[in-house]
Amino acid sequence: MENIQDWCISRQIWWGHRIPVWYCGRCVVDAAVKTGLQRGRPAPKSADGVIVARVAPKSCPACGSEDLRQDEDVLDTWFSSWLWPLSTLGWPKKTRDLDQFYPTSTLVTAQEIIFFWVARMIMAGYFCLKKPPFTKVYIHGTVRDITGKKMSKSLGNIIDPLEIIKEYGTDALRYTLVTATAIGQDLFLSEERFAAGRNFANKLWNATRFLLAQEPKAGLTGKPKTIPDRWILSRLQATIKRVTSSLDQLLFNDAANALYDFLWHDFCDWYLEMAKLQEQRASLGLLAHVL
Repeated sequence: MENIQDWCISRQIWWGHRIPVWYCGRCVVDAAVKTGLQRGRPAPKSADGVIVARVAPKSCPACGSEDLRQDEDVLDTWFSSWLWPLSTLGWPKKTRDLDQFYPTSTLVTAQEIIFFWVARMIMAGYFCLKKPPFTKVYIHGTVRDITGKKMSKSLGNIIDPLEIIKEYGTDALRYTLVTATAIGQDLFLSEERFAAGRNFANKLWNATRFLLAQEPKAGLTGKPKTIPDRWILSRLQATIKRVTSSLDQLLFNDAANALYDFLWHDFCDWYLEMAKLQEQRASLGLLAHVL
């Protein structure tokens, strides 16, 4: 956070939080006369008659006049938003939620509002509570259509997630979005991409169904007996290490791809097929353990 500059917090729009500033008609006019300004023109910032208050005043604290006018402008959207980490936890009151959850660890956001929102939440955190609201910022990409245009209702190029769930399933929707999104990169999405997620879910389902179809065997064990048994355990541990490392680094697509490679190729293509041929107790036990 360097080169932080002031910014205009007012906007001339029809909605938003009204700026909590009132002007006393009598004091403003008096100040304008004293400074030689024409009546009706705005008084300088240093002039009397400007009232800033949390509660709407009924009269001017300086002269007692009730001729008060609230500023017509509203607060900039981002001025309201920068208090989000604080106000959601009860600030300015000292609440249990504020004590327990502020600061949090990670903020997830899009790249186009880094300055407008993220930077200003950090500024507000330091200004109000002397510490930042989070320590990590995960920047995800923007979802675009296959041609590269940003998905928008007005453009009519969105993909309805409910329709995708109906056609491909909820797991396929989630898995496809995770695997297709590299950190900081935009996501170019088409409906056809969800087929891979559906196929992966089906693969997992079929592997599980095969294991559950085996008759219970006495003394079923998960101890490795053969070289394939040791090999699949080695691959499992390597996958656990890779997935854990990826999650720690917020590389969610790498973690999902590691799971895909292990389950589809190592587990289903090789070990599961060998277990079908051998029908060994140890293999079935390890199948259950690995799965």
